[in-house]
Amino acid sequence: MKRPEPVVVVADARGEPLSFTRGGRNQRLADVLERWRLEDGWWGKEEQRCYYRVQTSRGSVFDIY
Repeated sequence: MKRPEPVVVVADARGEPLSFTRGGRNQRLADVLERWRLEDGWWGKEEQRCYYRVQTSRGSVFDIY
């Protein structure tokens, strides 16, 4: 499993991702394939994240949050 890396996400008014920048390169999204929410208490620190499995306009698939 790959380690998470920072990305900058551009979202619409509803919070749905439209594109993201990874390693200085913009990735335009063609589709959101799946959505899920993670709510976890890890070492006493509660975290909530919205995850998206997305497909770029070039066909690559990424999980972003």
